[in-house]
Amino acid sequence: MTLYSVAGLTTKIELPVPLIVQLIPKSQKNQRPGITRQTPGYWVQHETANYNVGAGAQMHYRYLANGAEGQLLSFHFAVDDKVIYQMIPITEVTWQAADGAGPGNMSGISCELCVNQDSDWTVARHNAEALAAGVMKGAGLTIDRLKRHYDFNAADPDRHYCPKEMMTSGYWPVFVRNVGAILGGTIPMDTIYPPGMDLDLAKAWFGEVVQDGVPYRFAENGTVSNIWLNNGKATGQWPKLIDRRVYDVRTYFIFDNGLVIWSPGSNAGYSILRN
Repeated sequence: MTLYSVAGLTTKIELPVPLIVQLIPKSQKNQRPGITRQTPGYWVQHETANYNVGAGAQMHYRYLANGAEGQLLSFHFAVDDKVIYQMIPITEVTWQAADGAGPGNMSGISCELCVNQDSDWTVARHNAEALAAGVMKGAGLTIDRLKRHYDFNAADPDRHYCPKEMMTSGYWPVFVRNVGAILGGTIPMDTIYPPGMDLDLAKAWFGEVVQDGVPYRFAENGTVSNIWLNNGKATGQWPKLIDRRVYDVRTYFIFDNGLVIWSPGSNAGYSILRN
C-alpha cells in the first residue's frame, strides 16, 4: 500500500493502486463549475455503464477533459482495476447525481467505477472501496454517508439504476461492509482483498450453525469454507450458513441465498471449527 495526495484533502490516503490527479481546468465550466461543495456531504458511488474494451479510468478522464461531448457532466474520481484518476477537487461540486441543486450534486463526492469488459471487476471494486474509505475518513464522513447514485434518483430507476452491476449482483451490501470495515479501522485494509480475506470478517459473513453442541463455522483451510470463499470472490455474494443436514453419507451445508455445498463422506474434511 502507498500513500497518495487527494486534491481537496489535507491528509494523504492509502491505496492499493496509483492515484493520478489531473484536474480539469477551471475555465471548463461544464465540467468544473467552481461551486463549493456543501459539507459534510456524501460519497456517491456510480458505475460508468460503459462496457467497451479500453473504457477504463484514463479513458473517462480524457472524456471529461475533452468536454464530455458538450454535456454538463463531471465526477471527482474514475476507478478501474489498475489505476484511479481524480479530475475535480473534492471541495468542488460535480454534475453527476442528476438531482439539480439537490444533495447528490451539491454535496456529493462522486466516483465512477469502470465496468469495461477487459477489466477485473473484483479488483476494480476493491480499489473503489479503498478509495471511498480513504476519502471518507479524510473528509470526516461516517459509513451512513455512503450512497448510490440511485439513492438520489429512485423515482426514475430506468434512467438511474446505478451502480447497476453491483446492485443486480447483490454486491452493493458487500461494498458497504468492506468500506465500513476499512473506515472503522477494525479490519486492516490490505487483508480483505484477494487472494485472502481477513479471518474475522470471513467468520462473520459465513455465519455459524450449532448442532448437538458443535459449532460449524468458517475455517481457514476447510474444504467447504474455501468453496464458499471462491464462490464469493467470483460472484460478490457472501451468504450466511443457516443449516447443516446429513443424508446417508453426504453432509449438506445450506446458505441463506440458496447455495448448497455438500461433502461426499462423513470424514471428508468439513469446514468445522470446534470449541
